[in-house]
Amino acid sequence: MSSRRLVDQDNIPFLINGDTPWSLISGLTREDAQFYLNTRKTQGFNALIINIIEHEFNGPNNRYGANPFLSPGDFSKPNEAYWTHADFVIEQATQAGFLLVLTPSYLGYGGGSQGWYAEVTSAGPTVMGGYARFLENRYKNYQNIIWLMGGDVGPMDALDEIRAMASEIQKISPWRIFSAHNQRYESAVTKYQPQDVTNWLKLNNTYSSVDRTAQDSINDFLRTPTLPLYFMEGSYEYEGADDKGARSQAYWSVLAGSVGHFLGVGPFGSDSSGGIWGFGGTWKSRMNSPGAVSLLHFKKLFLSRDWASLTPDTNSTYLKSGNPGWSTSDAVVAAVTASKQTLIAYTPAQRALTIDTGALVGTQFKVWWVLAKTGQAQAGANIGRGTQVLTPPASGDWVLVIDDLALSLPAPG
Repeated sequence: MSSRRLVDQDNIPFLINGDTPWSLISGLTREDAQFYLNTRKTQGFNALIINIIEHEFNGPNNRYGANPFLSPGDFSKPNEAYWTHADFVIEQATQAGFLLVLTPSYLGYGGGSQGWYAEVTSAGPTVMGGYARFLENRYKNYQNIIWLMGGDVGPMDALDEIRAMASEIQKISPWRIFSAHNQRYESAVTKYQPQDVTNWLKLNNTYSSVDRTAQDSINDFLRTPTLPLYFMEGSYEYEGADDKGARSQAYWSVLAGSVGHFLGVGPFGSDSSGGIWGFGGTWKSRMNSPGAVSLLHFKKLFLSRDWASLTPDTNSTYLKSGNPGWSTSDAVVAAVTASKQTLIAYTPAQRALTIDTGALVGTQFKVWWVLAKTGQAQAGANIGRGTQVLTPPASGDWVLVIDDLALSLPAPG
């Protein structure tokens, strides 16, 4: 891990194209869990956010009737039957190549019944530290696990328990990466103390909604101290966003400097059970949602360019006009590679964008328009240096890619 990027075992920057199957461990049988993992792998996803134990949603018992604890809510008494099933799901996800962002004890919105807040604070730091030792001893050989502390709340007065858990995990695995899940519109580091960032909180995130993702992502990129950043959760497809909204959040976040995003797929219409995150009765019909399918093109596009060196154009050095504002679901975000030979911008709608290529490196530039929904790339005319007004060829959400012609790069994606 660097100051801005996550890297894999080969020290290659890792671009997150993630999903949020929160109840994967507690809510599915082994067969259905394998179906989910196989489908998402085929679709190009490579990271998952999962509650290792659930409280209200598909919990606390798993599909086989096993509670995480021999005595409900007693973190000092793990139930091997539950954890054997958790082992299976984690191993299958690992073999499939997923990064796993696991909440050890999701606290729940507002500290209410959705999560374990009451039980965690009642247990206290010593018991929760022991639970954390149990978890890390069990999964210490899994280098694809990041622990996500908290859960839809600020640190509140569970901070002592969170610190105890992080400390005990670090004693076993000093290299382990931690992030945190606060309330919506709060990044991971919000309200935590400098000692937490220094001691354990090493991975920041943006938790937003489709109308604020661009602005919140840029704010978090500019935040100090500088930490790698990912988009952890926003408006879910079918639940506050359509497929374009789901894509927009992904593109905005990476162009604003993040290491990737996590999709959310919620219920559809009157079918309150159909969301992926909670694995209701019709969840399989949501697996091929338009947003999920189109994000394979998101991944391919960024991997076809030097995405890891992108820096957002926060001062409008390159994108001179065409952005209606970052605090809107119509925002345009642009970024440029370290060499200044490639610019990438995302617009949710067909509109004219004024680009200053004089701020780029090169004398002639290749223009590409990529339809975000399909990944289809269309070549535009070559352009020179100076102010250029460029417009997508049709309606829809588009990615503009401008390359130094001397690089001879293939079509994006």
